[in-house]
Amino acid sequence: LINTKEKELAAIRSDFSELINSIEASSEQLYKSQNIEIFQGKDGYLLWNERRLKGNHKLIKELGTRKFLNKIISDKDYSSYMKSYMKKRISKNIHMQSLGDISEEHDDIDITDPKLLKEARTFPKDLGMDAFLSIFGDHFGYYSFKADKFMGVIVFDPLMSKLLSAMFDVLWQQANINYLKK
Repeated sequence: LINTKEKELAAIRSDFSELINSIEASSEQLYKSQNIEIFQGKDGYLLWNERRLKGNHKLIKELGTRKFLNKIISDKDYSSYMKSYMKKRISKNIHMQSLGDISEEHDDIDITDPKLLKEARTFPKDLGMDAFLSIFGDHFGYYSFKADKFMGVIVFDPLMSKLLSAMFDVLWQQANINYLKK
């Protein structure tokens, strides 16, 4: 009887160990599938932006340059899309802080305007960014080009989002306000 119970206990321990190993092996994949979204191409860029409008947050912070976007979207398409996007963002009462650097001129969209629920600033140095970072609620995301292909990623990670938001705020305080050029 004792030998039988010891064998049953050993089998249970073995099954439990296999279960733990299985959970550990799949936890990284599970985390990625539940917390990381990947976007590609022009449609991916549009979806990436739209994704920033979902949730209960009331502020989007963005940092970076748009200079590489012309590889996937024309200036005309970008302008008309952004006007539509801004209407959606404003209707959801989501404010935006947009931070660029001196590597490019700001356009008539990247301006401080209370009617647009937007503040825009230019950091007085070139940050050397070939990417675009966004922080909203417990999410952060970026888009860039890898091997001449657009790739955007959005990650749900409250701790990292707070850290990136704090870093953004430091740069924000050192930047100059963008107004519409006359």
